[in-house]
Amino acid sequence: MAEGSSGTQKLWAKAAGLMAAQTAFIALDKGNMDTMAATSNSLVNEATEAGMARTAATVTNVTTTVANDTVQWQAVFTMGAIVALSGAGVLSASSGGDLWAWHRWAGVVTTNVGDTLTQTFKCKQTAGV
Repeated sequence: MAEGSSGTQKLWAKAAGLMAAQTAFIALDKGNMDTMAATSNSLVNEATEAGMARTAATVTNVTTTVANDTVQWQAVFTMGAIVALSGAGVLSASSGGDLWAWHRWAGVVTTNVGDTLTQTFKCKQTAGV
């Protein structure tokens, strides 16, 4: 089936809808994420300082190529401490749980008290080959 056909669009929308129906949390990491691997199921050193604890994500379907083909997870953090952060991850539970996705930032970000950080993850559904 060609990309963009109505059948494929319905499949993408269904898959994105199923993913968006899942509860998700975003956590910040302050460890050396160079040690992360595809099989990792937790962050290296999850930040728990004031304002940086694992936060429930707002989950929505957004359009990248065709209607509702992308699931977006987003959380906003207001920093209550000065901490060097290295990345973030999407997890399935408010503690423990499965690590669904993670990203090591290009460099370390040092926060200041009162800073606001918005972390967004996107997962695009595409047709298989």
